[in-house]
Amino acid sequence: MRVPLKSFALALPLLCLSVGAQAQRTPKVAVVVAGDPEDELLALANTLNEAIDAAPELRLPADRATLAAMAGAPAPAEDDGLGRIRSLRRRLAWEGPNDPEILHTLGRGVGTSALVVLRAADGAVSLEVFDVGARQYYDELTRVDMANPEASLPFIVSRAQAAWRRARSAPSDPEATAPAQAAARDDAHAAAPANADAAVGAEPSPARAAHPARVWMRKNWAYFVAGALLVGAAVAIGLSARNNSASSELSLRFRPGGS
Repeated sequence: MRVPLKSFALALPLLCLSVGAQAQRTPKVAVVVAGDPEDELLALANTLNEAIDAAPELRLPADRATLAAMAGAPAPAEDDGLGRIRSLRRRLAWEGPNDPEILHTLGRGVGTSALVVLRAADGAVSLEVFDVGARQYYDELTRVDMANPEASLPFIVSRAQAAWRRARSAPSDPEATAPAQAAARDDAHAAAPANADAAVGAEPSPARAAHPARVWMRKNWAYFVAGALLVGAAVAIGLSARNNSASSELSLRFRPGGS
């Protein structure tokens, strides 16, 4: 059977692109520092961004300069085009009631499902997760363990995944999403110290963690499929070349008594 190599070669890149797109279907998250970006907060933001980048359940925006601007890092001497991000981030320190709109603008600009918002107050650093599509914070906030910032990662993962799932299933009108949580913001901030103390060490709502092998397989299954497709293409090309060479061979036949 002759394999239609031309059709197969045209379809293979499309299949690989589709598989690669499937592999990237994880929530995109970035860290924002609200208020004065002291060195300690900047270092914490960098540590959390690195932890997010290493987590198989999450991914970061690709532009590291954008991440630095959202964390409040000093602007470079030359214009890098990120002045609007820096301006919006600075407003978070002064316009509390307008925080959701500012964060929504930042999140939409870099394409994140959620933002991790850090604030320093009373010698501690609080961490909240903001659902970009719903324009609101999750009710819970937690205090960051400065000796082990990565311990906050499960708190971030569960809420980022919830925001991502909600965005995929929500109606197109963002005002119509999550009506039951719409009034939670003011109450959460009014009781911030109590909520912060209660949330320290608390497990995120989707508490059951996946087995590491399953997490790894969910993240890398696409590469196995792409590899199988490439092997199939190589085998098909080899068989076709073999058939072509066999059909082109010449043979001599001798007949007894022929002239």
